[in-house]
Amino acid sequence: MQGIEKLTDDLYDLYRDMTDNKGAVTPGRHDDTAFKIRLNDWLAEKASHPSPEDAATDGANLFSFLKSTSQADITQRRAR
Repeated sequence: MQGIEKLTDDLYDLYRDMTDNKGAVTPGRHDDTAFKIRLNDWLAEKASHPSPEDAATDGANLFSFLKSTSQADITQRRAR
């Protein structure tokens, strides 16, 4: 349960960060999360000024990853 709570807190912190910064993410703020690498990859892609279509795809892929990560954590706990 502590793992689920930690991930939930991390996801909420990411949500608050993006809400407070109009969709931007504060660099270095989310370094201890389960999704750190994927988030940093998304930020790097965003900084490379992709086309609007690529940016939309990258954003959709990030949120799909976050959703599956949060669901996988719960699924693992239920199996126990």
